[in-house]
Parts: sequence; structure tokens; C-alpha cells
Amino acid sequence: MIKKDKSGKWTKENFKPFVKPITQGNQSKDSDQIKDPLDKFAIIDTGIKKKKFKKLRLIPHLSEDEKMMCYSFNLSLKDSQCVERCEYGKKDICYVKNNFLHESFKARKNKLANNFKLIKSDKFVNILKMEILHTKQRIFRFFSSGDFPDLDSMKKIIKICEQLPSVNFWIPTSRDDILFEYFEIKKLKIPSNAVIRLSCPNVASDMPQFLKDQCKKWKINYSCTTLNHKIVNCHCSLDSQDSKCGSCEKCFTNDFNAVYLIHNILSRSNARKLIQKRNDKK
Repeated sequence: MIKKDKSGKWTKENFKPFVKPITQGNQSKDSDQIKDPLDKFAIIDTGIKKKKFKKLRLIPHLSEDEKMMCYSFNLSLKDSQCVERCEYGKKDICYVKNNFLHESFKARKNKLANNFKLIKSDKFVNILKMEILHTKQRIFRFFSSGDFPDLDSMKKIIKICEQLPSVNFWIPTSRDDILFEYFEIKKLKIPSNAVIRLSCPNVASDMPQFLKDQCKKWKINYSCTTLNHKIVNCHCSLDSQDSKCGSCEKCFTNDFNAVYLIHNILSRSNARKLIQKRNDKK
């Protein structure tokens, strides 16, 4: 138990850290109980935020999606090459790109960099599957930031979906090229719990008919964006309920083609400018 000296200050000999690295030959009674291969630290029972520390170290590659109240696996826009490919990125309408404060945190950058290294490794499937199981949740999202870097990454993610049939996965993507290679060239399929939703390539526009036909053929969904509140079918993007999804899980279902209101005030402003330029050219 930590005690104070007569002057009321904490003394070094009485101070105990929250965590202690496990090294060879340094196995304590606390570390004897750590059986999970992902654990790198043994918690010393100080009684202070023990559960939170333990949870964070078990899921180092996952992020909490507060809006959807679930966990997600994310990549940076740079590693995913989203900005170079997508009209949202090129025209500064991407809500992730415009979320300067959140994306500039050093801890955030480090996590996304580590996630990219992981998805490129042979250990990705086993490690991420274990982390998802630690969340004890029945829904999971890939890419609230980022996208498939390549076909191999998509195959790994689908493998996780196959090995966790009790979890519903939502996988939004703009990579129609990777989807074409996966479904048309490789002739591969996805499990029913993997909900892939292809994003419309054009800002505030309806999905082109040929892409709608492809989505139907591949048995996946699609999404579009708009500035028209009347045609939106996602209540969360309308800023209702404090921008929380609440009990809604439409994005995790296979029969929902979403129409989202463009997120973020700056993104909406840039979208209006883009639409005005389009109209001026007509």
C-alpha cells in the first residue's frame, strides 16, 4: 500500500508503478497469470484504473469509434493512398483529412503506422483476430480512416471475417479496382458477415448505374453522399442524437445502400464550392 511520509509527500521507497515490463528471469506472481501472447506488461495491483490499462494493452491496434460505439481498425490516408485516388481527398472534402486536430496527435500517427506494418505482415490475421475477440463485441468496423492498401490486405481481412462468423463486419471502401480483381479476376467470395460498402467516386452524386450493377453482381452494397437533408437515410450523419448511431446498425447489414450527409462543416463548405463549379460549367 502506498503511504505518505510525515511531510505529506510520496516517498520513493513506497511508490509503485502501474505497469512493469516482463523480461526473462523477471517473472513475478503477477506475471504468472498473464497467459495471452499479446500481453507485454503485467499489471501490478495498485487499484488505480487497472481494468483500463489492461484493456488498452490487449487491443493496441484498435481504436474506439465513439459515434458507432464499437471498435475499428484504421490506416492513415498516406499509407492507404486515399487522398491521391479519391475526389474527396483531392478536393479537400474528406472528413478524415479535414479533422486536423485528431489526426495530428503523435499517438494517433504512431498507432496508424504500426497498423500498416501489421497488415503487411504474416501475423496480421492471428493478432487482429485475437484483439477483436478481446473486445467481446458482435460488430466491428474496418477503416473509419484509410482503405485497402492492396489485394493481399483485402484477402487477409476477409479471412478474419471467415474465422469470426459471430461478428458482423462493416468494410467501407473506395477501391473498386481491388474489388474487381477480387471478384472478377480471382473469382473469390466473401462470407455473409462481411458487409462491404463501395463508396461513390463522385462527391454529392448518385452512384453510376454500371457500378450499381457491379455491386449487385458481387452481392455488396454502395453508398453516396449529399448535401440534401431530405434524401439522407442515415440519421447519424444528420447530426441527430449528438452524432451518435444509438441502436441503429444499418451499416452492418447487407441490404442497406446508404446516402450520407457529407460529414464535417469544412467538408460541406468545400463540397458546396465544388458543386457550384460544376453548375457553372453546365
